Amino acid sequence: MKKWNMIIDVAECTNCQLCALSAMDEYVGNAWPGVAAPMPRHGHQWIDIKQKERGQAPMIDIAYAPTMCNHCDNAPCPAKGGDAGKKRADGIVIIDPDKAKGRKDLVESCPYGHIWWNEELQLPQIWPFDAHLLDQGWQQTRGQQACPTGAIPRPTPSRGSITATSGATAKASSAAAWRRKPTALSTASRARPCA
Repeated sequence: MKKWNMIIDVAECTNCQLCALSAMDEYVGNAWPGVAAPMPRHGHQWIDIKQKERGQAPMIDIAYAPTMCNHCDNAPCPAKGGDAGKKRADGIVIIDPDKAKGRKDLVESCPYGHIWWNEELQLPQIWPFDAHLLDQGWQQTRGQQACPTGAIPRPTPSRGSITATSGATAKASSAAAWRRKPTALSTASRARPCA
């Protein structure tokens, strides 16, 4: 069975938020039976872009890292959730909106903090890797389609888990982006107040 993997090139992320907006467009007000209940309009960031600033003016650098449910190989949420959560054969983790109702304990099971509690529906929720779209034959998630810089390359179905080569490449790219030295900002690029 093929598994879906996503590697994000954090060096290319510019914090445009289009991946986060595409997730909201797909899930706010929309129920996808067996995959996801509607995402609340406010308060949830199923795709969240973390920001790290280094240096001080005029030498400053800002790096961005999109974060979301990791769809872990040994995911603790399905292990704790019983039939409320499952890891599909294609590697996607699903928290069933019907079976997980009232299971706030699943929020605490995620070591990365990517399970959100929907207070209105009394339901734990995650970004489900756009599983309903991939099941329909789509080859890309909505976030990948919206990404103008290619920071979210096409998710790849592979045999087994991520290969050592692609995993090492992702780690090297990520580490390089977070360790870059601050760069000088020219006065021409600074915003000036309107007269």
